[in-house]
Amino acid sequence: MNATRTRPAPNGLETTFPPSDLFFSRTDDRGHILSGNTVFAQVSKYELADLVGAPHSIVRHPSMPRGLFRLLWTEISEGRQIVAYTDNLASDGSHYWTLASIRPVPGGEYLSVRAKPCDTATMEVVSGLYAQVLEHEQELAAGGMAARDVADAGYVRLLELLASAGYPSYREFQRELLPREVALRSEATASGGQHPSARRGRVHGELDDSHAALVQALDTLVGGLGPFTSESARLGDQAAYLRTLARTIRRFSLNSQILGYQVGDSGAGLSAVARLINDEAGRFAGLVTPVADTIASIREHLAELTFAVASAKMQLDVIDVFVTDLGASHVAPDGSTQGADPVRMADLRGLVDNLALDIEAAAGALHELQELSSGLDRPLGKVELVLSQISLLAFNGRVEAVRLEDPASALQLFNEVRALAKAAGSQLSGGTTLAGLVREAAREEMVVQDSLLHVLTVLESFGRAA
Repeated sequence: MNATRTRPAPNGLETTFPPSDLFFSRTDDRGHILSGNTVFAQVSKYELADLVGAPHSIVRHPSMPRGLFRLLWTEISEGRQIVAYTDNLASDGSHYWTLASIRPVPGGEYLSVRAKPCDTATMEVVSGLYAQVLEHEQELAAGGMAARDVADAGYVRLLELLASAGYPSYREFQRELLPREVALRSEATASGGQHPSARRGRVHGELDDSHAALVQALDTLVGGLGPFTSESARLGDQAAYLRTLARTIRRFSLNSQILGYQVGDSGAGLSAVARLINDEAGRFAGLVTPVADTIASIREHLAELTFAVASAKMQLDVIDVFVTDLGASHVAPDGSTQGADPVRMADLRGLVDNLALDIEAAAGALHELQELSSGLDRPLGKVELVLSQISLLAFNGRVEAVRLEDPASALQLFNEVRALAKAAGSQLSGGTTLAGLVREAAREEMVVQDSLLHVLTVLESFGRAA
């Protein structure tokens, strides 16, 4: 195909496709298409033979800002995966939105897996951000700025807009986006009976069996991740609560010391209690920082885990679609079987290699979570112990307060301290359910690893036979 051919003018019409349709393409280090699957050809409305050799920008819609692609190339050229919404241009001028996951594969190539966006609310927000970036770029270009500099400026503007939307980095945005998209897509395909494996017949015997076992194992792992999201949110709330609580206890401590100073010698006992509360407030503050830091690290690894598993799920689903294509290409027009196309096998290996990377990342995150979660209950127990001591001291403060000529202010203060300590102790009691969740997920992840190893073994055998 002539890579410099004129792209069609957008006609404003949208090409739609079901959530079950997943497609991929493999490109070289310059972005020229090396291969793709039939779904890619069908949705883009090009012949697959015409797409091969063309720059991937042939399907780039002019509404997409240059800054997005500067971000994309920056990430993948540095070996990182990127997930992004893109609007694409079909050969007839219609457009189609995709959620794309792009990452490097061995040999200096890149593999892009794309799906129908299911989180329409987020996609509409992102589409609006793209429009703002594009307008910014057009203004700069009209002022004479070079195209490369326009792309750089658009890249910066896109990150600024995401930050204003609550995402300090693109990495944080995509780590939240992909698991939500994969979950919504799973719901859509399940409710519509559209899962590829449900409609696919047997095509390669043992490869089918090992692949089906891997699908089941990964689906079990994905299904068990729901509680992790709520646990992460709960831990985040708990960390914020602890920091606020430390400041509140310190304020009560200072107020009790001021009160002891004001009552003078008649409040010697009260002053002693105030000093002890101050000591415990210092201990509490010293415990809160490492606990909050541990919780922050746990939440970071939880985000890595859910992203890796979601990426693995998307990767495995497109492998499912791919194996169907592979089966069709394995049968000659006369009905006889023939060896697998080496290009197809390279595609499949790239997909499986990326799946292995995702599962390895999930295993690493689970290992870190096991270490962190097992060590969280002990410092939380110390926090509860300090709160119990503060509650007891507040009771002693009330005893000392009734000996004052005017006990009202002191009683109110120590009543508030005691109520706060008791309420905090109740809220923090019971530790966390995270350790149990992690242990169960780790067991399921081991099954996924074993199933993947079997797929890799069968794939190597299948490749040699081809």
